[in-house]
Amino acid sequence: MMSIITFFSSLLVLLYLVGMHFQPISDHPISYFLEYVPDYILVILAAPILFTKMRFKYWVFCFFLLMILISSPFQLNLLKGSEESLKYDTLNIASFNVAQRVDEAVLYAWFRHHDIDILFIQEARDKQLDAAEENDLYSSCKPRLCVLSKYPIEDYETIDRRALEEWGLFASLHSILVGKKKVFLMNTHFASISNFGFEFSSLNGFLSKMILFKESKAIEFGLVKSMLSSFVYDEHFIIAGDFNITDRNPQYKKYWGNFENLFREVGFGYGSTRIHPWLSPRIDHVLISNKLKANKALVGNDLGSDHLPILGNISLLDE
Repeated sequence: MMSIITFFSSLLVLLYLVGMHFQPISDHPISYFLEYVPDYILVILAAPILFTKMRFKYWVFCFFLLMILISSPFQLNLLKGSEESLKYDTLNIASFNVAQRVDEAVLYAWFRHHDIDILFIQEARDKQLDAAEENDLYSSCKPRLCVLSKYPIEDYETIDRRALEEWGLFASLHSILVGKKKVFLMNTHFASISNFGFEFSSLNGFLSKMILFKESKAIEFGLVKSMLSSFVYDEHFIIAGDFNITDRNPQYKKYWGNFENLFREVGFGYGSTRIHPWLSPRIDHVLISNKLKANKALVGNDLGSDHLPILGNISLLDE
């Protein structure tokens, strides 16, 4: 009996590991669920190996642990910046999906406590930042998307969901001037799987909805990248928001792989930003162009949303 359990549990772990790295599988819509599987589930599935009579069971189990670690979203970065970065202008930045639950006064107090320079806000309430001027700050709010800043904000374009026959904005472009350096800011909130429903009456229905979700992502990502095509990559550019996928997702790598992910570069741990009883993926991201240098990244405390804020510090490199 134990041999059968070990065989099938090991097979599941192997299928997962192959699926995360083998392109024909990783490109399949099912990969959207594979990327959310927590490491502890894989370790539990691999554990029956230790209870078999296999001669090399400890070596096999260690091999599985190594492969799980390689595929894990856990970050081992210990870099916290350098003396060199202090020679340049630095910014404290943050991104937070407030889910229309966080009070405005709480946001201002949190902004000041962390000495934030730029805050990207998703799922903002109407009149979310009406008191910005009273707090000696600048704000720009589009429907559900806001930016709060210590610097004056210039607005550019927005992108809505009409191409998807839906309503609402999912991207807004702004800029600020830090000294003589213009920094472009893209605030984003891409579609969630919850937009396509959770109930599936059949396997075909499940796959159809996953395909629709994947195609919608491609449209949204493509529209934002099209907007960015008029800018050169070596400008000072920050893209932040709720991507609703992890940085292990093939579509993330395809569309955003040429930007540095702040937490991947200098964060430590899982950096989970979505509050969930047993699934805690990092789906909120801060991306920077190569004219910016990542110094620090961390995930903030619970402020009442179903997301956690992600914070970081970056340097503006010289032209």
